[in-house]
Parts: sequence; C-alpha cells; structure tokens
Amino acid sequence: MNRVSIILFFFLLCLAPSIAYTNENAETLFKQQKYQEALDLWTNELKQGKQNDALHYNIGLAHLKLNQFPESILHLEIALKLNPNCKPCLAALQLANQNAEIEEFKMPEYSISKWYQFVMNSLNSILWLALASLFFSIAILIYFKKSTLRQLQWICIVAGILFLFFAIHREYNITKIDKVIVLDGKGLFQSPDQSSEVKIQLNKGSVLKIKDQLGDWLKVETNSYESGWIEIKNISFIKL
Repeated sequence: MNRVSIILFFFLLCLAPSIAYTNENAETLFKQQKYQEALDLWTNELKQGKQNDALHYNIGLAHLKLNQFPESILHLEIALKLNPNCKPCLAALQLANQNAEIEEFKMPEYSISKWYQFVMNSLNSILWLALASLFFSIAILIYFKKSTLRQLQWICIVAGILFLFFAIHREYNITKIDKVIVLDGKGLFQSPDQSSEVKIQLNKGSVLKIKDQLGDWLKVETNSYESGWIEIKNISFIKL
C-alpha cells in the first residue's frame, strides 16, 4: 500500500458518518403525544453530555408541543448553531417565534454571502480539517517525489488553506457566545440600573445579541436593532 493509499484510507475513516444514537423510547413516546415523558428522556441525554443538532431539535420540538416557547426557541437556536442548514429546525423555530408573538427581522443577504455560508456549514469543523490535511499531504508528497505536477501541488495547497479557513470559521461560529434568550418577559433598560428608564418590554423567547457586559448586566440588541441593558439573571446564554 503506497503513501497516497494510506492517506486516503485515514481520510475516508474520518469522513465515515458516525452512527447517531437515537432514543427509540423517546421517539415512541413523542409519537404517542406523551411529550413531557419524551422530553424527560431527551433532557437526560443532554445531562449525560450528548450534544448534537438532532437532540436539541427534538427537545425544542417537545417544548413547542408543550407550549413552552422560550425553551423551545433556546434549543432550536442551539440546533441551528450546530447545523445552520437544518431546514426542519428553521421551520420549527419560525413556528415557535410566531406562537411567542416575536417578530422576525432579517437583513437581506448577498448571494455570495449565502453561498459561502451554505458551503461552510455543509460540513463540520472536523471534516473540513480532515479535507485540509488530505490536500496538504498530497501537496507534500508531490514535493518530495519531485514530480512535474507542480500545478496540482499549488491547487492542493490553495484548497488546503481554504478548507482550513472553513474549519476555523465553522468552529468559531459554534463556540462563540454572542446571543442570549429572554426566559421571562422583562424590560430593556436605558442603563445598567433597575431605577433607569425601561425602553421596551421584551417578550419571553426574544433572542438578543450581546454587545457589552458590565457586572451582572448585559448590553444587548434586539432583532429590530433596539439596544439597552438587561440583568443576566433574566436570560439564558445560547451556547453548547
């Protein structure tokens, strides 16, 4: 077995899809409309350290069925953090927002930006890193074999750099903590002080973008670009 075959073997090993654990008992309970019992089983899996978009989607859907909209939005947002291309997650999130009476404001995206986001989110950071390693390895082999395929070598180097950039960007998007969700309907204050003016009242389930922090207060921005301060005790961070 030559070097290229060995590299390809380990690359395919990395790409091999892992068998996602499915709690069949929870799915059966959910189909029987026993949403709370299904939710308890899925939540227990989460407490055991399992993290994937399907699990958060299931938890979000169970909360939605139980009319627990803030909790539903929280887990659906996490599912989309893990898999932004998840169409069922987007549909369920839209329904949860409608039920929570939360208006959605979206800035128009350029086609190039949408294409870039779609491609980057099509694989997780580990697979992008595996692709980068493969192309860098091929480039190194061509170099040491003193092959005439110099053009292919440069293509592999450029592709490797691009895939490495995708891996870093993808991991950054997953691990960054830049959003919170309001679990109780609270006001958005003018300044980090309970005695300050309340600018607007926030609905339960409102997703806010973090702009700054001062002690136990966060400066946040709503999806309608209204900024103000809210106490940390009244929110939950959207994070893994």
